Amino acid sequence: MLPIVTIASKNYLAQVRTLAESYLRLHADGEVFFCLVDQVDGYFDPEHEPFTTIFAESLNISNWQQFAFKYTILELNTAVKPYLLSYLFEHYQLDKLVYFDPDIVLYNSLDTLEALLDTYGIVLTPHILEPINDSAAPSEIDLLQAGTYNLGFVALSRRTNLRPLLKWWESRLYNQCIRDVEHGLFVDQRWMDLAPAMFRNVYIWQHPGCNVAYWNFAHRAVQGKGNTFLVNGEPLMFMHYSGLVVENLESVSKHQNRFTLGDLSTGTQYLIKDYRDKLLANDYTTVKTWPYVYGKFTNGISIPDIARAICRKLDWLDPFKTGPGSFFEYLNSPAEGVSAAPYLTQLAAAVYRENTNLQRYLPEGLTQQRTRLMHWFYTEGYLYYQLDDAFLEPMRPKSTLEIMATVVQQQQELGGTARKMRLKHVAKTVLGMPVYERLRAIYRGFIGSRA
Repeated sequence: MLPIVTIASKNYLAQVRTLAESYLRLHADGEVFFCLVDQVDGYFDPEHEPFTTIFAESLNISNWQQFAFKYTILELNTAVKPYLLSYLFEHYQLDKLVYFDPDIVLYNSLDTLEALLDTYGIVLTPHILEPINDSAAPSEIDLLQAGTYNLGFVALSRRTNLRPLLKWWESRLYNQCIRDVEHGLFVDQRWMDLAPAMFRNVYIWQHPGCNVAYWNFAHRAVQGKGNTFLVNGEPLMFMHYSGLVVENLESVSKHQNRFTLGDLSTGTQYLIKDYRDKLLANDYTTVKTWPYVYGKFTNGISIPDIARAICRKLDWLDPFKTGPGSFFEYLNSPAEGVSAAPYLTQLAAAVYRENTNLQRYLPEGLTQQRTRLMHWFYTEGYLYYQLDDAFLEPMRPKSTLEIMATVVQQQQELGGTARKMRLKHVAKTVLGMPVYERLRAIYRGFIGSRA
């Protein structure tokens, strides 16, 4: 029997259960493996689930704490994939194995796939089998940027040079499993574009009933009812409900703008609604709220994505820890080259360096326009980068001298008639109202002494 495996954090447990149920309905004696990229923390009992749970932290990935910190939840859930596959093949002495994303449902047995794996070592499914001729998203360019093959599915056997494949994939994903389309990277997926040329016995499965999803709904209309569904006259093998918003089925997927639910075939609409019902039956409403253990520092502060990006360039043994000498303290320490109040932090400087729009807005650089950059952080930047107030507080002036230094710096950065108005506005937003009132008193005293 062909075993399957999936990967998720615990807030996706409803999807994992639904995938497992669909597989076991078709393969009663089959085995489902689930890799938890998270910790249970008492939220569910793995012993009472229809799958064997494997913890990502037990996969012998070098420096797990740093590995877990440097990636977002999407990136980390994809980065562990080759390590997990290697572990399963070796630990369970498997001959064949299929990976499915947790938001997939099987509608037909995997017998055809199992037969393919008698000959081929890698089986991949392309996003599309026909050209896209409209201007909606995702376009062909979007799919080129994301990768030719959708890695929500990959099937492997020992009919390829399996160990070199997985070791190569592991080495690439250790530091480069990021979502950075501008630099040609899209988590684990783009790397697999190279596999057909680099490894033997690769099969591109061009079956219209495989990996049916929002990116190919334009060419694959599902028809049928009950337990029998066809796609372009072929059996529906598995559907991928990527980006489905349970609370808003009309959007079809949060990653597309080509369709609303009513634009799809009656069979596709039925399956989407049925999938919603299955998720709800598997406690989706509760599960989706469960916290992600790798989402916070040890002091409870949420980790912003920019902190993870900074961590990728540094060598910190356990970036989750806080306190003296910690990565958290480093992020809030004064940026290099900024030695006078107002202080910009290492985190703020990193934001400026990576944000080209911000650089165009403040072209003079960090040292010349510090208060304007602080103002941006307090009015817009904290929302865009999802920054806790703990990352803003270190940039607030604390003493009277720091307040006056901020005023002087602001006056140097602004000129003409805008100075007085901007000074008042920035004092309120950057310094805060209590400090602003102190500033007014100091300023009035200064004016009075000159009269």
